Amino acid sequence: MIFYKKVRAQMAMVKFFGYDIRRYFKHFNYIHNKNTLDKFNGELTMNYHVIEKGLTMPETRLGFGQAAQVTTLLDLLDLYVKEGYSSGELEFTHSLKVLNEYLSFHENQNFQLNQDIVNRIRKLAREHGITEQAKQQIFTEQEYFQHKDGTFDIFALSRHSVRNYSSKEISDEIIAQCVAVAQKSPSSCNRQPIRVYAVKKENKKSEILKLQSGNRGFGHLASTIFVITSNLSQFQTFPERNEPALNAGLFSMSLLFALHQKGIGACPLNWCVTLDRDKKMRTLLDIPDNEQIHLTISSGYLPEQLEIAGSPRHAVEKILKFI
Repeated sequence: MIFYKKVRAQMAMVKFFGYDIRRYFKHFNYIHNKNTLDKFNGELTMNYHVIEKGLTMPETRLGFGQAAQVTTLLDLLDLYVKEGYSSGELEFTHSLKVLNEYLSFHENQNFQLNQDIVNRIRKLAREHGITEQAKQQIFTEQEYFQHKDGTFDIFALSRHSVRNYSSKEISDEIIAQCVAVAQKSPSSCNRQPIRVYAVKKENKKSEILKLQSGNRGFGHLASTIFVITSNLSQFQTFPERNEPALNAGLFSMSLLFALHQKGIGACPLNWCVTLDRDKKMRTLLDIPDNEQIHLTISSGYLPEQLEIAGSPRHAVEKILKFI
C-alpha cells in the first residue's frame, strides 16, 4: 500500500511540474524565437539596466559594455523597429535615453568610444526624435534616507537598490533586529519556512560573489551578504510548489524595508545560477539539501554620496486591471 501511494505521489508530481514546464517551453524567450513585444521589452530592459548600473558604479570603467550590452541593445532596437513595434514604448524610449547618457558620459570623460557605436546611437536618436538623456539619481547619504521615518507610501517610494557601500560594518544586533521585522511577513499557514544566512566573513563573501556573478564593480564593498533560503520539508502537496519562492519573496522585501529603515542600503541579487554553482554555495555555507536557495542580498552603510540607477516604472494603468 505504501509503495502504491509513493507511485501515485510521484505521478502527481510529474503532472504538476509538467504543467509548469509546458508553459515555460511555450513562453521562455531562450526556448522560442518569436519576436513578440513582450520578448523585446524584456530583453531591452535587461540590457539597458546593465548599462544604467554601469554608469552608477563607485568607479565606472570607461568604455564598459561596448562589445556586449551596448552592441546588443543597438541590435535589439534596430530589430524592434524592423518588426514594426512602436518607438513610443517605455522600453524603447528609455533604452535610447540610456544610450544617449552613455555617449555623453564618455564625451565628458574625453574617452573615444568605437565610432560605429557612436554613429549608430546618434542615427537612432535622430530618426526617432529621442535626444533626451536618462539621468541616474545622485544622492548624499542624508538625502537618500530623508524619508526613512515617513509615512509608508513615502517611505516605500524612497527605497532604491543601492550598489555602493562604506567600510562601516553592520552590527549583529542590527541584523537580528531587521530579520525580526522581516519575520512578520506572511508565510504559508504560519509555517515560517525562511532561513537567513548573514555572511560577514571576507573569504565567504568573496566566494559568494564569485558564484552569484551579477555584482561586478560593487559587491566587494558589501558589509554583509544575506542568503535567503526556504525549508522545502515544511510543504506538503504539489499545489504548494510555488509557496517556497512566494514566502522568500515576501520575506526578502520586508528585510529590504527593515534595512532601509535602519539607514542601511541594500541590493537584491538574483540566484539564477548553474547547478554546479548552487551546489558550491550549499557546500560553502553548509546549507542542508532540504533548503532551496532563492536569492542573495548585498548590504552596507552608505558613503557620503552615491548614484542610483534611474530604472523607470511603468504607469500604474499598464499593470493594473480592474475586473
